[in-house]
Amino acid sequence: PGAAANRGRLTVSATAAGGAVRVALDPADLNGPEIGADATAPSYSVDLDTSAARDGVHELVAILCRADLTRCDASHVSNVQILINQLHPTIIGTSTRVISPNNDRRSDGVDISFTLDRAATAWLQVDGTAGRVLRRPLGALATGPQAVRWDGRGDTGRVVADGRYVARVQTASKDLIGSAAVVVDVDTKRPVVGPVHLSASRVLPARDDYLDRVVVTAAAPLAARSRLLLIGAGRPLPLSPWGNTSGHVIEQPWDGRVDGHPVTPGRYALRLVSTDEAGNRRFSRLLAVNVSAARLLERRATVTVTAGDSLDESVVDACSTVSTRTGRVHRGWVSYDSSATCQSGDAYAAGDHHVRLRPAVRYGTVRLSAYGGPGDPRYADTARVELFDRLENLSGAAFRLGSSVGTYTGPRVKATPLVVRSRVLAWTTVTGGSAWYDVQSYRVDYTYFVLG
Repeated sequence: PGAAANRGRLTVSATAAGGAVRVALDPADLNGPEIGADATAPSYSVDLDTSAARDGVHELVAILCRADLTRCDASHVSNVQILINQLHPTIIGTSTRVISPNNDRRSDGVDISFTLDRAATAWLQVDGTAGRVLRRPLGALATGPQAVRWDGRGDTGRVVADGRYVARVQTASKDLIGSAAVVVDVDTKRPVVGPVHLSASRVLPARDDYLDRVVVTAAAPLAARSRLLLIGAGRPLPLSPWGNTSGHVIEQPWDGRVDGHPVTPGRYALRLVSTDEAGNRRFSRLLAVNVSAARLLERRATVTVTAGDSLDESVVDACSTVSTRTGRVHRGWVSYDSSATCQSGDAYAAGDHHVRLRPAVRYGTVRLSAYGGPGDPRYADTARVELFDRLENLSGAAFRLGSSVGTYTGPRVKATPLVVRSRVLAWTTVTGGSAWYDVQSYRVDYTYFVLG
């Protein structure tokens, strides 16, 4: 009791039969994180850093714990009062948390800003896991803000090994000593970046949603940032701002533009550069990409087919037929006759049709029409036409064929979800219950896009 601490550090001794001893200064939670602990029974010794403590009387507490510190006997506390009287230098801030002292002008050192509560003689001390690596006198400093730089080198002038270090600003005035510390990591290793891939070998910067951009992807550490460099026009150009890696994957797009303007068509190369927190950089291999001035041009087309020529197959029940008319009325038309040979309440007759569209880079919209009417004019029979989607399932894009002979037109819909096998449009025409319906022909009006 009554011991004085005036040098920024304090050694606390204790004895116990076994386990570990946890020591704390002015503890708020005896079971919380320790300020210091030792598990070498029966004589324990704990070094405490008191540099951040205010001057005055403090309570020093020791409690006995299990050897692994998982539980402590908070009901039996050994405590004494001590007096702290010391200097109080304060770290204001640092220019970086991680340095890479490799002379590349990126985080080669750390600037430490600090302030002194009174005039004192000061020095910078850097400690690593193996002990002190640097002690540099700073001379007599006045009260107020100060700064010092550590370049990652030790007393020998050589760059220290990669690892974690504690940089201390230590001060002395008469019999008082003060200390303020900050953790600095030294990392000189370049980030590890996985194989780099380019999504496409060309880009068309016309902003028509076709090959408008390429994407460079690579696996990388979470701490890495990345950007793209464009190699061409005689010099490299940065294309993208530094971006943090997401989910261990770098994704950097390029739209064939620099500063918002398309580059001159030609052959270029992209290079991914990844930088870690210490400024260490890794450059990828060159990724060749061609920039084209081509753009999508919209065209319109119409194709008309007979119902017989476009018929693929029919799906009918035992009472129904899909066939080609041979009589005088509607000769050559395809008839979809449900309940043609017998009566059935759930009869159906369906014919699947298709037509090939012109080759295109992309299809825009499509509209299907049919010319037909009831197979028997005495009855107001109707039919239904429905388009298949690209997976050859019914798409829901459908329309009704009316009860008189004429042309019936479906809605104009997007073609891309409906095109089967890259350029085939397919649909089904169906009747149900007791209905006979004949179709002469189908017409497909569509838009498509070509490069020009």
